[in-house]
Amino acid sequence: MTLFESLLETYKPTSDEATGPIRITLIGPRNYLLTERGKRQLSGTRIEVALRDAIEPGQLTDIIRSVCRKVEFPIIVEDLGKITTIEGEKISDFTYELPDVIHEDSKFIIRCFPLEQPPLWGELYVFAHVDKNGERWDQWSWSRYSYPNQHPQASTPRFVSDLYCFHGIAVPGGYVDYPIAPMATRIDYRGKSQDIDLSRQRFVSREWHVGGRGRTFPEVSSRWEEILTEHLRTSPLALAMDGWKYKQRLVSDFQFQSYWEDVPGTIRMHMDGQYTLHSLKTVVSFPVIRVIMRWPWEGPLLEESKVLEPDPQTLANSTGIILTHSDLVCLSHVHRQAVFSNRVISGMCRTPDNHLFIDWKLVDGKVEVLLNIDRGSRPIEGVPLANDLTVGFSIHQTTDSIYKHCVLNITNPLGAWIFGIKKRCSVGDCFVDSRMFKTLVSLLETPLAFGGSEMKKIESYLKRWREIPNLSAESYPPDISLSRDMFVPRPPQSEKRRA
Repeated sequence: MTLFESLLETYKPTSDEATGPIRITLIGPRNYLLTERGKRQLSGTRIEVALRDAIEPGQLTDIIRSVCRKVEFPIIVEDLGKITTIEGEKISDFTYELPDVIHEDSKFIIRCFPLEQPPLWGELYVFAHVDKNGERWDQWSWSRYSYPNQHPQASTPRFVSDLYCFHGIAVPGGYVDYPIAPMATRIDYRGKSQDIDLSRQRFVSREWHVGGRGRTFPEVSSRWEEILTEHLRTSPLALAMDGWKYKQRLVSDFQFQSYWEDVPGTIRMHMDGQYTLHSLKTVVSFPVIRVIMRWPWEGPLLEESKVLEPDPQTLANSTGIILTHSDLVCLSHVHRQAVFSNRVISGMCRTPDNHLFIDWKLVDGKVEVLLNIDRGSRPIEGVPLANDLTVGFSIHQTTDSIYKHCVLNITNPLGAWIFGIKKRCSVGDCFVDSRMFKTLVSLLETPLAFGGSEMKKIESYLKRWREIPNLSAESYPPDISLSRDMFVPRPPQSEKRRA
C-alpha cells in the first residue's frame, strides 16, 4: 500500500492557544509537511489518505487493528463498504486455562499481572503449568516442542507476545505476532516525548529497544522483579531441597541478569565435606573452583539424568570449592557463562578410578591460553597434561551455549607445535597467515570435540603441510600418526611406558 497524499484537519475550540482549525498536508513519505489554516467548524479531527495503488478488501481494517492495540475508544472503520468496530485489547483476550491431556489433574494457564506505574500502563503475562505439586513457570520449551508430540489430542498452548504502545498506538518494531518466551510485556506509554517524530521510530530506538523487551524502563524491570520474587517466595518447587535447579531453569526463561546475580541459593557447590547453596555473585568471586567429572561423559547432547555423579568417597576426600559435573549441567547458560568467562584451567588430572579433576582459576584475561579467541565460540584451551600421548579432548560447556570446552595438550608434540604456530602468526610470520591458522583450528575442532571424529581431515592437511619445501624447521608439523585414543583423557603414563 503506497501513500500518495494524506490530509489531516483538526480543531479544538477550547485550546488555550486559540489557533483555530489547522490543516496539515503531506505529499509522499519523504516530503515536508504543509501547514495552513483549516475550515473545520466542529471540534474533532478528520484524516484523509489518498493511495497510489488499490488495496484488497479488509486490508485497511487489518492494518488499523494491528496498530490500534491499546486505544481507549472504539474505532469505526468503513473498508470498501464493510463497517467494522475495532476496540482496544482486553486481558480476557489472552488469559485462559487449558487441560493438559497427558498428566492427570494438570493444566496450562496464563497469569496476568497489572502494571500501573504512570506513565506506563498495561499488563505482564506469564505462561504456567499447574499440577498436583503446584504451579511452575519452567515448562515453556516442553509445552512447545515435546508436549504436542506425546498425545494425538495435544497441541501447542497459545501464548501472548510482547507489545509496546505509545498513547495506544503500537510502536513500529515494538511488537511481534508470535511469542518468544514464557514472559510477555504488553504496555502503553502515556507520557510526553519531546523528540518523537511522526513514524515514532526515534522513540523506539531511544526508549524501547535498547536492551530488549522494554527493560530500559525501570518501572517494567522492577515489576518483573517483584513478580519473580513473590513466585520464588511461595513456589513449592523453589523451596524444595533441589529448588536451585528450578531457579536455574527460570534464569534461562526470565532473562534479567542483574536480578538473578543476587538471588540466594541458585548454585550448589561442595565445600568442607558438604553441599552448600550460593548466589551467582558469590560463586564468580571464588579464586579457584574445582570441577569433578566422572568418565564416561562423552556425547554432544548428554542428558542431565545420564551424567554420572562422582564417587562419594572421591568427593569426600576432595578439598576446595567443588562443582560436580552433574550439578554443572543444571546451570543455565547465563550462569555457566558468568562463572567461567574469566577463568582458565590451572590444573587437570585424570585419576585411575575414572575421575577428572579440573581446577579453574580466576584471571583478568584468558586470550593467551585460548586457541580460537577470535571466534567467540567452541573454546579450545592450551593445557599441559601429564600424559603426553594425549592430543586433547572435550570436557564440559563453559562459555558457549552449544559446544563444550576443549583442551589441547601443550606437552604433546602436535599441541605444542600448534600453539607455536599461533604465536608466529600473531607476530606476522612471513609464511603462516591468519587464513592458514584458522583453517588449522577449524580442522582440529571436530576431533577434539567428538573423540577423534574426522581426524583424517587434519591428518591429511598436516601431511600436505610437511610437503611444502624450504620452510624453517619449526614451521613443519611433527610427523606423528593420529588415532582416536589420542582424543580421550587418559591417566598419567605408567612407569613401564616411561621407561
